[in-house]
Amino acid sequence: MRKHWAAMAAPLMGVTHIIVSHQDHDHVGSLAAIKRRNKGITVISSEIEAPYISGKKESLRIVQAREYNKTLSGEALQWGEEFLGYLQTIEPCAIDKTVPAQPEDFNDDITILPTFGHTPGHISLFVHSSRSFIAGDSLAVEHGELSIANPQFTLDMDRCVQTIHEIWELKPTSIFCYHGGMMDNSDNAAMDDLLSRLQRQ
Repeated sequence: MRKHWAAMAAPLMGVTHIIVSHQDHDHVGSLAAIKRRNKGITVISSEIEAPYISGKKESLRIVQAREYNKTLSGEALQWGEEFLGYLQTIEPCAIDKTVPAQPEDFNDDITILPTFGHTPGHISLFVHSSRSFIAGDSLAVEHGELSIANPQFTLDMDRCVQTIHEIWELKPTSIFCYHGGMMDNSDNAAMDDLLSRLQRQ
């Protein structure tokens, strides 16, 4: 057990960069602690998300939760207030490098892409050699299908749908989602199915 905990507490050897997709608590909750333990790591986000992650601006999820709680009562309001309190415990983390609201190469094989909608400055990664798309929350996998990640928490649905069309144009063969895992997209079938469902809504 001691060996196990020692391994968990050890620095992230060999990790040089962390690319943060967006400001949500389940994506940045431990970021400040990781950065403290690994001072050589460079933290990257979009220039739009950086003020929210660093604490210079209030998290949009906190703003959203506070407004949503005004519509609640009873036990639902109690839960909402507890969730708001939790969001307010997330420690800000300084961003070392920002990327603009346009595609930017991280290295010779990986491109950082603006995939806005879920949050204003959400970013994702495209790995050219494997044609893999690392989605963050720009997409999710639910019940074996691609879907919009947490539609009730998507801040700009129109921009989110536009982003999905832009992802479709990349023709990724594999899509890795934070919520739901990996989806095979051979022949773009999974993306075609998602767009067909969106058109019917």
